[in-house]
Amino acid sequence: MGSTSGYFKYLGINMSPTGKVKHEMGRLEGKIMSIYDILDRKQLTPMEVRYVINTVIVGILQYSMQVVGLPRAFLRKIDARSARVMKLKTGIGMVAPLEQVFLSNKEMGLGITNMEDLQDAISVTEMVIRLNSEGLAGEVAWFTPTVPGGYGGAWGKLVACSG
Repeated sequence: MGSTSGYFKYLGINMSPTGKVKHEMGRLEGKIMSIYDILDRKQLTPMEVRYVINTVIVGILQYSMQVVGLPRAFLRKIDARSARVMKLKTGIGMVAPLEQVFLSNKEMGLGITNMEDLQDAISVTEMVIRLNSEGLAGEVAWFTPTVPGGYGGAWGKLVACSG
């Protein structure tokens, strides 16, 4: 585990004890944008481009999203680049509705994964796993005191919202 300016790298993810994600975003942006640049230059079919986006790029982001929460603005930038590449490869035109890119093939879309929705799904899944954990992670998720009344964590947020 190396450390530079308060950040450390663990299992390939740059983390900060204070929760800053600047270094991880820089790493991801460089890696992902280079993949998009390659997709722009290569003569690939729309199905091949969709495969690369939905497996390679989503895989890279999904691995990081399990540990750090990426800012929505960053994810929107990735979504915009996915939409641009797919619109150019399919020839549907840049003025085509954005929803058409992210709808599934069954719904007459191009079947590209929306990164913001992906992060929401991962966050919910990770929280459910923590809430069902019988170890320290489960105790922290249930009982971190953050709201009046002694409840905290996910349960406290639920009580505060419904109360």
